[in-house]
Amino acid sequence: MTGATTTPPSHVARTVFSTEFGTNSITPGAGHGYRFPTKTVSVTELKRNFAGILKAADDSPVAVLNHNRPEAYLIPAAHYERLVAYMEDLEDGRLARERAQGPFVEVKLDEL
Repeated sequence: MTGATTTPPSHVARTVFSTEFGTNSITPGAGHGYRFPTKTVSVTELKRNFAGILKAADDSPVAVLNHNRPEAYLIPAAHYERLVAYMEDLEDGRLARERAQGPFVEVKLDEL
């Protein structure tokens, strides 16, 4: 199988593929709340072994390369659901901060 690299997507063009799909313990972007894909796979290999690649990815994103450049990112459903929940939380926080500045409307409980 075309192998993995621990190189962030912006440097994927310099990737040298190994003979196995996997990663080491380096997680680019660690401490920033998001892990860049540390695993890469070619489009051809994804077509040949989708289930195996998804299983090997575990719960991490995989950069899908076309001509050694990121074409797409494959993320497991649980990872996607966490990303969506995180984005919703960010939006809720933004709205709360925005609305905390006012304007406020005086309302009597009897009027509700």
